[in-house]
Amino acid sequence: MTNEQLLEFAWGLAGSGYAFVWNIRPDLVSSVEGRAQLMTWCPQEEVLAHEAVGVFLTHSG
Repeated sequence: MTNEQLLEFAWGLAGSGYAFVWNIRPDLVSSVEGRAQLMTWCPQEEVLAHEAVGVFLTHSG
């Protein structure tokens, strides 16, 4: 994924209206405030086990 594609994906997610968790660049923070939990690290297994999680998207790397 190019930087441009990643940026478009990020803005699409931000504009979706859905709540999500994603480690993102600080300049995107204002567009998702109130709908996203922004952090530098999280306990992935605990998050994925939560009943509210409907989708998990990974970079597969």
